Amino acid sequence: MRMKIRKGVMGVIFRMGGGEPEFLLMHRKLHWQGWELPKGGVNPGEGDEAALLRELAEETGLTHLAVVGRVPYTISYDYPEDFASPFRGAQQSVYLVRYEQGHVTLSDEHDEFRWVSFDEALQLLRYDAHKQALEAANDMIAKTR
Repeated sequence: MRMKIRKGVMGVIFRMGGGEPEFLLMHRKLHWQGWELPKGGVNPGEGDEAALLRELAEETGLTHLAVVGRVPYTISYDYPEDFASPFRGAQQSVYLVRYEQGHVTLSDEHDEFRWVSFDEALQLLRYDAHKQALEAANDMIAKTR
């Protein structure tokens, strides 16, 4: 029986474009298809921010990022019964991350990326939890401007 929850992190990566934030979305092709925010698991003994920067580098190729802070939103979900995993679900801490420089490169999990406006991101993101994480992150950006 799968009892444990996989601890994870998600990064809402943004850059300022024309005075308004643009957000990096990744198009997932592994296990399911659709637009998402980059995310991944925290390894045993690894801190959240170290895991975040590692996962973002793995999924986007970006290494020049600045962690602005933790977004006041957590994503929790259960895996489908037929999903092969020792975990029954995941819980992800969400972080706001500022893009500084570099070129996005895709991992084998994704086949496309886009920098999009807040409104376009809300339209493209597949899951409501990702939309809510984006909204909370966008609120953080607005408070720091």
